[in-house]
Amino acid sequence: RLLHRFITNTSLKIDTPGHATAEGFWLLHDKEPIEAMQAFAVVRPFLYGEEMFILAETLAAFHDTKEPSTIATLQLPTFPTEPYLRPITWKALNTLRRVVEDTQIVQRSVSNFTRSLTLNRALGELRSIIDNAETLPQAEGELILNIAQTWQTALLKIAGEVGKATSSSGGKTSCDN
Repeated sequence: RLLHRFITNTSLKIDTPGHATAEGFWLLHDKEPIEAMQAFAVVRPFLYGEEMFILAETLAAFHDTKEPSTIATLQLPTFPTEPYLRPITWKALNTLRRVVEDTQIVQRSVSNFTRSLTLNRALGELRSIIDNAETLPQAEGELILNIAQTWQTALLKIAGEVGKATSSSGGKTSCDN
C-alpha cells in the first residue's frame, strides 16, 4: 500500500482519525507541513490533536521563511501548554521562536552592539539545534534541521553587515556616543 501511494501519488488519506494521524506524521517526514496541518486538522478535537495541528502550523510558517526580514515578521500561533506529546520537538520550536525574536531585534535595533550580540545569540541557538539534530523525533526531525540550516545561512548573510557596522564604529555603541 505504501509503495502504491508513492507510485500513484494519491491524495491525503484522512478518512479516520488513525489514518489522519499517520498521514500527518508521514507528511512531516516528507517535509510537507502544510499538508500535515490538513491531516492533523481532522484530529484537533482529540487528545494531543490540537498540539499536532499547531506543531504542523508552526513548522509550515517556519519552513516558508528563508530571509531575515521574513523571519522577523513571522506571526506564530500560541504554543500549547505541557504536557506535550512531542516535548523534544517543542523544545526545538521554542528555540526557533527565540531566533525569531532575536531576528526582530537585529532588524530594528539602531545599536550595532545590540544587533551583534543578538545575532550571535540567534546563530548559537540555531547551531544548538543543528548539533543536536539526532535527538529530534524522526517524523519532523529533518524538517526542523532543514529550517535551522536555512535560517543559519540567512542570518550569516547579514552577520557580515553587522560586523562591518560594529567595526566601523570602533566598537562604540549608541550609548558610548
